[in-house]
Amino acid sequence: RLLPAVTAPPRQRPAAPGPAAPLDADERDPAVPQPGVLPGRATPGERVSWFTLAGLMVVALAIRLVVTRGVWLDEAISITQAQMPWSELMESLRTNDVHPPLHHAVLWVLAQTVGTAELVMRAPSILAGVLLVPALYALGHVLWDRRAGLLAAALATVAPFLVWYAQEARMYAFFMLFATVGLLGQAWAMKGGGAKAWALYAVAAALLLWTQYFAVAFLAAQQLGFLAHIGVRSREDRREGLRVAGAWLAANAAIVLAVLPLVPLAVDQFQANEAAGRGFDQGPSRAGDIAAEQPRPDVYVVLTNLVWAALGYHSDAMLSRLTALWPLAILAALFLLGRRPTWRVHLVAVCAFVPVLIMFGAGMAKPFLFEIRYFVALAPLLLLLVARMATAWIHSGRALAVLSGGLIALLGAATVDELLNGANPRRYDFKGALAQVEERMRPGDVLVYEPSYLNNVVGYYQPDLRAAPLTEGLPERRWAPRVFFLESFVDIPLHARNAGSARAELSRDRDVVGTFSRPQVKVTVYR
Repeated sequence: RLLPAVTAPPRQRPAAPGPAAPLDADERDPAVPQPGVLPGRATPGERVSWFTLAGLMVVALAIRLVVTRGVWLDEAISITQAQMPWSELMESLRTNDVHPPLHHAVLWVLAQTVGTAELVMRAPSILAGVLLVPALYALGHVLWDRRAGLLAAALATVAPFLVWYAQEARMYAFFMLFATVGLLGQAWAMKGGGAKAWALYAVAAALLLWTQYFAVAFLAAQQLGFLAHIGVRSREDRREGLRVAGAWLAANAAIVLAVLPLVPLAVDQFQANEAAGRGFDQGPSRAGDIAAEQPRPDVYVVLTNLVWAALGYHSDAMLSRLTALWPLAILAALFLLGRRPTWRVHLVAVCAFVPVLIMFGAGMAKPFLFEIRYFVALAPLLLLLVARMATAWIHSGRALAVLSGGLIALLGAATVDELLNGANPRRYDFKGALAQVEERMRPGDVLVYEPSYLNNVVGYYQPDLRAAPLTEGLPERRWAPRVFFLESFVDIPLHARNAGSARAELSRDRDVVGTFSRPQVKVTVYR
């Protein structure tokens, strides 16, 4: 009879109310192994989650392989650079580019070993886009529970913005993946994950900076979360606070050491672009007349970028309607605040929106800096917050299934419209236009294009065409029986004026014998 009394754990007294609750005082998820406890055999629920996650990754891969658009302007630049010898690539980055070399190096390896086909050049982004699905699941699981993680992963599978940049041979899919993994490491470390958690945060942060310089804004937001965490820990236990502060300083020191070799390249890039009068503005960074009308970012431009992050790119008319729904977003935010969100929600919200504020401030000085691509981590974190709100507010499994299905269907429909709608201001069908030009050209004909920075796209798709930018002048009649004049980016006044002058000059001594258009591209044939 004494044995139960000896072996039973002592009853804990109720904790006295204090001025500040510890960071882990909110309800723990029993499905998440706590620090120092080895997980046992997977439960049936965990096995279902893993099978579901594997299925979502397969669906995500299938969706991202269905690319409906040709190579975009910036993609063509990356592909052209990837075909250079390594020394020439680094010199091109140093003198004519504004990005770190990680993504360029990956493309260079593929170009030198496999080739430069569209699928090959987009493969790294496709892979990063697929891996973002389990990364969001893991982040939602560590922060809250499996339900939040699975819903976030399901939304990421079909989210239009995530699909769009997973199909582009640029660094933005890397940006979203590394930012999500870095936040996973941070959340794990703040829950006491130990050295592995801090190492995951440090590695992801270093990779992020080697991918995109503007990731500094995201890392700054993460530091705010760490400082708040250290402050609360120090109030609870000074020794524990010092331990966390030491781990934080060590992780950041490792990040600095990993990024130091990048500093000379970054300085040279900045000086070269400033000397050329370009600053950090590389080509057109605007999409559609709505964004182009704003000389500096304002509230409407902020809302436009938030809509892009949540629902992808659509026609200007659709964008106007979606942006008009901003009061609903305000109501949802107020409702969320009324639910007394925990530090986990605060951490995700800070990392999602503080970079927006930082880039907004930078955009007041240089408007082209306020562009969704430079705080692209906002998109997956918005999905995570939506998943958390849905799973926290709805406890009925059937109701949650209905809501989840509705959200997935909404994002899926938005993805279909984004990929197929020719009025999407981000769709530029250079591939289709150049294919039609190639079919119709005969010996002696010439292709003239405006603006001149289409040279990489023309060289990628039709390297053997007799083609030249408008800046080199129009061909004389005796040298070109027919002229194919390709124009794009005419929403930009400079290019509209140049194209108008060229059409007027061609019409003086030639007849228009044909014209055809593709999304954002127009070709006129003169004889």
